[in-house]
Amino acid sequence: MKNRLANHPAKDIKEENMKEFKLFATLIQVAFIVMKLCGAIHWSWLLVFSPILLYLFRFVLAFFCVKHEIKQSQVNFRDRMDNLKRLQQEYQDAVNKKQKELEDKRKELEDNMEQNNKQTMPDFELGNLYVFNEEDEDGELTIIGELIAKNESQDTLTFGNQYEIETENFVTDQAFDLRISTNKELREATDEEAILFQNAFTLWKKSKEHPSFKTFDKVLVRNQDEHKWRPAIFVQTRIGDSPYRYNALLLSTGQVGDFVQCIKYEGNEKMAFTADPF
Repeated sequence: MKNRLANHPAKDIKEENMKEFKLFATLIQVAFIVMKLCGAIHWSWLLVFSPILLYLFRFVLAFFCVKHEIKQSQVNFRDRMDNLKRLQQEYQDAVNKKQKELEDKRKELEDNMEQNNKQTMPDFELGNLYVFNEEDEDGELTIIGELIAKNESQDTLTFGNQYEIETENFVTDQAFDLRISTNKELREATDEEAILFQNAFTLWKKSKEHPSFKTFDKVLVRNQDEHKWRPAIFVQTRIGDSPYRYNALLLSTGQVGDFVQCIKYEGNEKMAFTADPF
C-alpha cells in the first residue's frame, strides 16, 4: 500500500485534502448543533445543517462533473472514430482511383497493341499466299507458303505448299506450322511473288506427271539417260511401282519390252538414235 501511494503522490495529496475537508465539515457541524441546542444561536435547522448540506452538495456537484467529463470523452471518442473512418474512406477512395487509372492505362495499352497488330498483320484467308522468313542450316530463307489452316486464338498458321526463294526448292510433302507473334515480317505475297510461286508449282507438277499414251502410238523409248532413244510402237502402261512402266514394241528388233523413259515420236524425230536429254 505504501509503495502504491509512493508511486501516486497526486492521489495521496487528494485523499489527504478529502480527509481534512471531511474533518473540518464534521467539526463545524458538531459546533453548530451544540450551539443550537445551548441557545447560543437562533438559526433555523436548515442553516445549522448547512455544513453537511454543503458536503453533500459537493458530492452531487462532483458527480455531475464526472458525468459531464465522461459524456464529453465519449463525444470526443466518437469524433476521433468518425475522423478515422473518414481518413480510411479517403485513403480507400484514393487507392481505388489509382487502381482504376492503372486499369484504364493497361486496357488502353492492350487496345493500342491489338490495334497495331491488326494494322501490321494481314487478314489471314485460307488458300492465299504469304511470305515469311525461316532459319535453316544454310541460313535464313524467304518462303512463299500457301495457307491451308489457321488457329489465330493459339497464334498458329499452317502452310502446305512452300517455295523457298533462295534455294528454288518447292516443298509439298510436309506442312509447316508458323507462330504469328514470333514472325514479325509475316505478310501477304505480292503479285510478283504469287507468279513466282505459281511458276514453281507448275514446274513441280509437270515433273510429277507421266505422259499419257495410247496403243499403237509412235514413241521413243530408253531405260537410262546415257542410252539412245529408239523408235517403238506403244503397247500399254504397266500398273505398279516398277520404274519399267512403259511397254512398247521396238521397231529395230521387233521385240516387246518394258522401258523407264518414253516420249512421243512426233516433234522429237531428231532425237531418234541419240542420247540427247528430253
